[in-house]
Amino acid sequence: RLSNSSLGGLSVYFTGNSGSYYYYAHLDGFASGIGGGSRVTAGTVLGYNGTSGNAPANIPHLHFQYAPPGSSWINPYPLVRDLC
Repeated sequence: RLSNSSLGGLSVYFTGNSGSYYYYAHLDGFASGIGGGSRVTAGTVLGYNGTSGNAPANIPHLHFQYAPPGSSWINPYPLVRDLC
C-alpha cells in the first residue's frame, strides 16, 4: 500500500511471499506503475529517495523497516548487510 503521512511522508508498505513486512519512508515520489496491490520482485523501483514527512529538508534519505513473519519490526541492518 502507498501512504502519505506527516511522519513518514510518501511511504510504501508491502508484504513478501514469506510473510515478512517491509516499509520504505521519506520518498520524494513513487515509481511509475507502483500502487496498492502491485506485485514487485527484487530490483523493482518502488520510489525515489527524498525528504518527505518529518525528514530534514537538506538530508535526503530512506527510512527502511523490516518485520519477519509473525514478528514485530526489527533492526534491518543484519538483513541488508547479508544481502549486499
